[in-house]
Amino acid sequence: MKLSTLLDALPESAIVGNPDVDITGIATDSRKVTPGSLFIAVAGTAEDGHRFMEDAVARGAVALVGETQPSEAQGAVFIKVPNSRIGAAFLAEAFYEFPSRKLEVVGITGTNGKSSTLYLTRSVLEAAGLSSSGIGTICYSIGGSTQPARNTTPGPIELSSSLRRAVDAGDKYVIMEVSSHALHQFRVEALQFKVAVYTNLSLDHLDYHRSLDEYFTAKRHLFELLSKTPGDPCAVISADDARSEDIAAATTARKLTFGVTKPADICARNVEIASSHTAFDIVTPDGEFSVMLKLLGRHSVYNALAATGACMALGIELPAIKRGLEALSLVPGRFERICEGQPFEVIIDYAHTPEALKLLLESARSICKGKVIVVFGAGGDRDRSKRPEMGKLAASLADFTIVTSDNPRSEDPYTIALDIEIGFQKKGKERGQNYLVIIDRREAIEEALATAEAGDLVIIAGKGHETYQIFKDKTIEFDDKAIARTWLQSMSKLER
Repeated sequence: MKLSTLLDALPESAIVGNPDVDITGIATDSRKVTPGSLFIAVAGTAEDGHRFMEDAVARGAVALVGETQPSEAQGAVFIKVPNSRIGAAFLAEAFYEFPSRKLEVVGITGTNGKSSTLYLTRSVLEAAGLSSSGIGTICYSIGGSTQPARNTTPGPIELSSSLRRAVDAGDKYVIMEVSSHALHQFRVEALQFKVAVYTNLSLDHLDYHRSLDEYFTAKRHLFELLSKTPGDPCAVISADDARSEDIAAATTARKLTFGVTKPADICARNVEIASSHTAFDIVTPDGEFSVMLKLLGRHSVYNALAATGACMALGIELPAIKRGLEALSLVPGRFERICEGQPFEVIIDYAHTPEALKLLLESARSICKGKVIVVFGAGGDRDRSKRPEMGKLAASLADFTIVTSDNPRSEDPYTIALDIEIGFQKKGKERGQNYLVIIDRREAIEEALATAEAGDLVIIAGKGHETYQIFKDKTIEFDDKAIARTWLQSMSKLER
């Protein structure tokens, strides 16, 4: 592809050199440059790509994009742009021939519920006989090929490449989670979204965003982008969220609201949350139907309503929506039951924010006949303010808690646990009586399982689908589900 053709996609640029060169690849990492590549210098949080322009040329880059011109381009064409991140997004889309324009892209943003909404939406599309790809926290599933996710939303080059593969595989739909980091870093700036879904906003990522308002501003940007999609784009918005009106005001797109407690276009009625299912009626502008989800908990009601709205916006009929919602048996690591014949329930869940933990514990309380026992920690190098809040919620909603490590990263795991413990102390709870601190996560899980009696419910929260644990100097294999299952199986054998 000619560089001049790629440059037509840029909102603004200035060229030094002859743009009539062939581009065979595109990269923001100089180590991935191959002969004939276009290298885009992006200033990141750890490294500034402008420092690696010479390295990119040495590896074969024939053109450079950046915000400042290098002292020596060594014959490479230089394109100056006001913002390299925005430039990367548009150049990637152009290089892969604008795949988002050939797809119906659904973007889902919000603090909680994104992954479950993605899985439910794809299940409905499958029930309607429509193939789709999915990009999110749990995995990237593109054209029938699945790989673990590195980020909730990949960088612009990987993202546009993935959308291209979805097009080439014959998929018409891509359902993707859109993180606040991705929006703030303009990773999806060049995409055309057919539908944007807003689930909710609660305390999270304040290690990156300087305030809750800044975090919300990043989320809102998806709906500003939605306005740029030609045709009939649609915003699907939770009416129960306090920021819903601000989201609605951010876009000129058609709107569908969903909710449980406030008036909305798509509502849930007669909600019944049981230990084996979640049943309710869904009322929509096109009619109503009853649904019995295999997914458990009150939060599953919201996720099903969000998926219903997204699918209605795509023109899916209600019977297919009902079939698809009811067909999904689980979302990995989201209120996932571990059953090995034990006389108590064990639930694995990704909840790692105060609001998610609150919904999780409330759902557990509604279906549990005995004690609710929860194991959780908090991520290191992340927002510290949510730690005592999560402690207070566990102190209020669980019968017994074991505070442990999550992904401590560079922080001391015990220091993180002490931050959580502040919340228990504020609720007048005592260590040893109402909760324990066991830093080793395996030991904490096994202690919780050993403590449980018939009728109890054990929740292992925070990591969900993850199969690793990140420390300062290493990452180890660690799977909450595997740990719990192995212990339960060994206990079952001893009891026989």
